[in-house]
Amino acid sequence: MSNQSKPEVPSSPVRRLAAAVSLSLAAVAGSASAHESPIAKTDIGFLKVSADIQLRRMVVHSPKPKGTVLFLHGFPETLYAWKDIAVSLGSDYDVHAFDWPGYGLSSRPPVERFSYAPKDYANVVKDYIAASGIDKSRLVIYATDIGALPALLAALDDPAIASKIVVGDFAPFDRPQYMYASLQSLKVKETAAQRVANIAQ
Repeated sequence: MSNQSKPEVPSSPVRRLAAAVSLSLAAVAGSASAHESPIAKTDIGFLKVSADIQLRRMVVHSPKPKGTVLFLHGFPETLYAWKDIAVSLGSDYDVHAFDWPGYGLSSRPPVERFSYAPKDYANVVKDYIAASGIDKSRLVIYATDIGALPALLAALDDPAIASKIVVGDFAPFDRPQYMYASLQSLKVKETAAQRVANIAQ
């Protein structure tokens, strides 16, 4: 009788799934090598989008992209907030994420040249899409927290900037006394619909 111990089972669900996938792939590696489908490739590097701004970015290149997803992070995050979901989506989509100016390893231009206001960040979104050569007709932008308003402002300037824009965690806290007055009405059901209608006009 063998004294070999059983392999240790990873504790987290993600690790268990990864272990199961690894075992399955190892079992069929010999027979499936001729039929392997290409896998997404992840690159992290830098892209200059204007005279004053170079962005650190992550791009997941899908072997057969159905379109492109651009993730815009919130405060106080970086592009790494999106890494796991970007890799997951990479089987079907090209996925982009970058550090906003002033975050992570992106440029930190002086306030005389970049005010760090939502309108300036909206210009960064437009510049990034142009510099990356992204097909706007097949682009979905998902923005959270501080990324939400720049995405919407960019769409006001260029309604064709993306096929879809999804914003999450926008004005997320149920503490209106700590919010800008212009956002407080979004937290009250009676005034939220009117406020959204006014923004859309």
